[in-house]
Amino acid sequence: MNETGKTPNDYTPSRVTSLRQLNSRLRRLVEEQTQGEHVRVRGMAWNVRRSSTTGHVRFLLRHNRYRLPCVIFGDLAQRLPDPIEDRQALIVEGQVEVYAVWGELQLVVRKVELDKAVEERQTLTALKARARAKGWLDRERKPLPRPPQAIGLIAGTGSKAREDVEGSLRDAGIQSTPIDKAANMEGPDAAKEICSALTALNDDPEVDLIVITRGGGNRRVLWAFNDWKLSDSIVHSRVPVLTAIGHRQDETLADLVADVRVHTPSLVGAALVQDQPKEGDATLADELADARPHTPALADTTLPKDQPKARSWAPVIILALVLIALLIAIAWSRGWL
Repeated sequence: MNETGKTPNDYTPSRVTSLRQLNSRLRRLVEEQTQGEHVRVRGMAWNVRRSSTTGHVRFLLRHNRYRLPCVIFGDLAQRLPDPIEDRQALIVEGQVEVYAVWGELQLVVRKVELDKAVEERQTLTALKARARAKGWLDRERKPLPRPPQAIGLIAGTGSKAREDVEGSLRDAGIQSTPIDKAANMEGPDAAKEICSALTALNDDPEVDLIVITRGGGNRRVLWAFNDWKLSDSIVHSRVPVLTAIGHRQDETLADLVADVRVHTPSLVGAALVQDQPKEGDATLADELADARPHTPALADTTLPKDQPKARSWAPVIILALVLIALLIAIAWSRGWL
């Protein structure tokens, strides 16, 4: 017997719950918490499997070390314009539930789309590698004319970027009046129009510098400047090409292959009156954008050579105190004190 006066046989075992009951209860708990709410999640598809009988598509949505099982039921899976593949960057929308048969949390996908932002980053990385392999990033850059006699300006009609470039030229004292070549700077036809403007300006014998400019925007807005044919036209331009696209954080393939890049349209004039960049340096704007107020060097704050330095008495005082203490100790030991 134990302290309660009952033997172990007196206890009734706990009620055993079946897996079906437990998983169904888990499903109800999740449904109560989510209340059918749709969520949008981004990640990469892994281990994509399609059922040959039902047509359902199952896969893992992964991001870093996190993962979530997903299922697309057959009716929707059949309507997808393209099949889902492993390592695709996706944005999926659906409801979270527990699949009672497996007791597994999953996302029932109602809508799926490619994650354009990830896809564009991957494409740009591949374009950079291709340009580097062709030597476009390491080639000798064409020097800028000092001062330019005729500047070909490619910009959007009536754009703020055009105004900023023209204002920066006036501020820098550059008298050359730009030869305008308007082009659509955004959209599916933008790269083609910019290439046509580049060709026209290269055919003008008076033009000795071409500036391509537009204001800032997200990666999708600036995507025309990652066009391979446009980059090829910049590299093989008869005259040097200066790009002033977007803001400092924006980077396009056109910027990387240009002879000189400045980070904003308002820096074009300053770039043309600065010292010529060194061979292979296509980022003159790094110096312009990173300019800081001058801090005097250490030599600027030292005393003039003809002014004597103040003498430090601290070592002398310390030595004197040590000698006095030593003399007192000797006198004490001999009974003189």
